[in-house]
Amino acid sequence: MATALLGVKEDNYSISKLFVGDKQGQLHVVQFPDFVLSHTVTVSDNALRAMCMTDHGDLLVADAKGRVLSVDKQGKPSSLFDTNRSVSSIRVERKTIRIQSGWEQCVYNWEGDLANSEDASRSFGDSLMIRRMRERKALEERRRAAEAQLRFLPSA
Repeated sequence: MATALLGVKEDNYSISKLFVGDKQGQLHVVQFPDFVLSHTVTVSDNALRAMCMTDHGDLLVADAKGRVLSVDKQGKPSSLFDTNRSVSSIRVERKTIRIQSGWEQCVYNWEGDLANSEDASRSFGDSLMIRRMRERKALEERRRAAEAQLRFLPSA
C-alpha cells in the first residue's frame, strides 16, 4: 500500500521518475515513460510518510516515527535526524528543512536542530472566530432589513 508519492521532472516538461513509499518502509522507483519498476530499497522499518527533493537532486524521506533520512542516487539511506513528531509533509527551503506535523510547522537545520516551531491551529482558531463574527454581523443586517420591510407592509 502506497503511503507517499513524489514525481520528479528531469526536464521542464515531463515526469521521469516516480518515488513510491509504502507502509513497510520500502521505496519503489518507477521509471517513466515506460512505467517500469526500476528498483526497490528498504529505507526504514516504518511507513514512509513524506518525501521531497533537494536542489542538488537528493531525496529526503520522513517516516511514521518522525525520522528524516537522505537517500542517495544508488538508493542507500542515511539518517539525518529524528523529529520525534508524526510527519505530514517535508520541504527543503534554502538551508533549512520544513516539517509539517499536524497543525505544527517546524523548521530544522541540516543537523536536526529545531530552529523554529509554529502552531497553526491558533491562527486557524482566530480566523474561525473572525469568520463567525462576520457571519453574525451579516445575519443581523439581514434581520434588520427584513424588519424594515415589514414596517412598510399595509396592516390587515
